[in-house]
Amino acid sequence: MKIRFVLFIALIAYLFIGCTHNEENAIEIDEEEEIKIPTMPPDLSLITSHTSVPLTRYGYCWNENDCSLSPQNPKDVLVDQRPLRVTSGETLTFDTATSLSYKGQVIKPNIIEVTHIYKGNETKIDVSDKRLVAPEDKGTHYFNVYAKWEEEIDGEEVTGEAYHAFKLISE
Repeated sequence: MKIRFVLFIALIAYLFIGCTHNEENAIEIDEEEEIKIPTMPPDLSLITSHTSVPLTRYGYCWNENDCSLSPQNPKDVLVDQRPLRVTSGETLTFDTATSLSYKGQVIKPNIIEVTHIYKGNETKIDVSDKRLVAPEDKGTHYFNVYAKWEEEIDGEEVTGEAYHAFKLISE
């Protein structure tokens, strides 16, 4: 009985040592094989004075020669989305964000173009320094955001385009 107990303890110790050794090797392999070239665009978020909200991405092309994206009506895209509440005149800032599924170096868009839709009227909004001023008109406002990336990573050109949408209530 004593021999069985000693053998059982030795087997358990062997398993723990063996598993620990394999986990260390797996971590070393993951660190060596770091992915630098992104396989999709990073997410965009909007930062207000009190929160950060992810935008809804509804279309993108990434590292494709012929990108033929076209904007959609944000009212159709954002049917189930709650609007962001902001103070009219508040400064909003676009930022790059990533989810757990994102792989690669995070790159910021070179171009951000915004179309504001309010009471059926579409207006191009000037976005300087990745900042946008919340509309003065109180009510629900819809926005289409076009983002474009052009970057070189390790000698490889990375290009992409994406459309995002968001809605806000200006108070």
